[in-house]
Amino acid sequence: MLLAEFWEKAVLLCKEFDGSMTSGVRSAKRNAEVGGALLSWHIAGLACDVVLDDVGRKPAFIQRAKAYGFPYVLDESDHVHLQGEV
Repeated sequence: MLLAEFWEKAVLLCKEFDGSMTSGVRSAKRNAEVGGALLSWHIAGLACDVVLDDVGRKPAFIQRAKAYGFPYVLDESDHVHLQGEV
């Protein structure tokens, strides 16, 4: 999934499911401050975390994200982590 495609699909998902991105592209310093993985996809610009206004829609959000081709969709309790890959 290319960078532009990742962000286009992430924005469409947020709009469709009333979601807010709480984390996207991070510097290495910021990533370390929040306890992110050393080789985090956030640093590469291919990850974002999304919080939904209605958490009851989380299963449908996850299903749609997988249908959109996100290779990694992780339910991290208080948010959903979307990740692409190069």
